Amino acid sequence: MKKYILILIPLMAISLLSCNSKSKQIKVITEAEKDVYNPNLKSIDIGDAEFLVGKYIEFADNYPDDELSPNYLFNAGEILMNINRGQQAVETFNRIIKNYEDFEKLPETYFLSGFTYENILFNIRQAERTYKTLMEQFPDHELAKEAKYCIDNIGKSPEELIQEFEQRAREDSLAAIIDAR
Repeated sequence: MKKYILILIPLMAISLLSCNSKSKQIKVITEAEKDVYNPNLKSIDIGDAEFLVGKYIEFADNYPDDELSPNYLFNAGEILMNINRGQQAVETFNRIIKNYEDFEKLPETYFLSGFTYENILFNIRQAERTYKTLMEQFPDHELAKEAKYCIDNIGKSPEELIQEFEQRAREDSLAAIIDAR
């Protein structure tokens, strides 16, 4: 019995230290989020953003099975995307796709990955692939329609998009007039 107690005591101590470390990491993240997501700031401080991204990724590395990990990685990907770290953003989004297939924000993860490929990395081929995967895996999700729209308009200039929008508006107006008769 004494032998078991001698083994249990160090195991319990390790367990308590582990929980303490985890809660400390969450506390650091929560404080850093206040700096990055401060609504009074006009722009993101790159240093604060990079610090928070590092803490998000560190937590996910240390606790990959924790339910916070995919959310933290998603937040890291969004921040990386917004500070034009496109390659790191898609790597983070791909980590979610690979490791957290039951994550409730998986459609959003695919969409933001496609968006990053398209608008930050200018990798049109990979953007189309990512959007198509979203459409195939989540055909009924609202972002599947957005992905289709993105694919249909990849590579078009703003002027082309405006012309197409105006043309559709004219056609819709004409159809409404005809229907009214």
